[in-house]
Amino acid sequence: MASRDRERRIRRIIRWLTVLSIVLGLFSTLIYASGSHLVIRYFNPQLGAWWDTHQFAIMEVSATALGLLIAIRCASRLVEDVDTRRRAKIFSLVVSAIIVIPLSHTVASIARLGWDGHGARVRDFLQAIADYGTGNILDKIVMGGVYFFKSVAFAALAGLALFAIVMVILMSLEKSDTVAEQRESPLP
Repeated sequence: MASRDRERRIRRIIRWLTVLSIVLGLFSTLIYASGSHLVIRYFNPQLGAWWDTHQFAIMEVSATALGLLIAIRCASRLVEDVDTRRRAKIFSLVVSAIIVIPLSHTVASIARLGWDGHGARVRDFLQAIADYGTGNILDKIVMGGVYFFKSVAFAALAGLALFAIVMVILMSLEKSDTVAEQRESPLP
């Protein structure tokens, strides 16, 4: 019963971290793409200057964190044992917190590949259905959204690999514990 309660707490923590990553990521993507940081700067110049400096990094880290959390949530459903699942989630969350910033730089570099080839078509289409100014803003929002979702997808792949490594480590530790227990027990 206690292990189920601990599992629920871990699940709740992961759910809140996922919601926080989504909100921060989408908010910073929309503000960055639309250039609305000027509104923040108008009401609070120091906060606006800080946000303008860090909004892209917040978007990248949020996308990476979201991808890692999605991977942890999906991969943990494949583990049947509740205690092993809980330990794997906790260990994966700790490792994810350690690697989220370095991984976000790598994921951001990978996510930048491939979008520029047909970017003019999208911009021209958006300018055709809206006027020039609105089309440019919509183009930036679409490009920012695609970049965000590509970052999430690449981080999810890295998160699945991370969870697999965690499971191998946990399984080997459990195996070594059972071998040690068998050695200590007298033979019948």
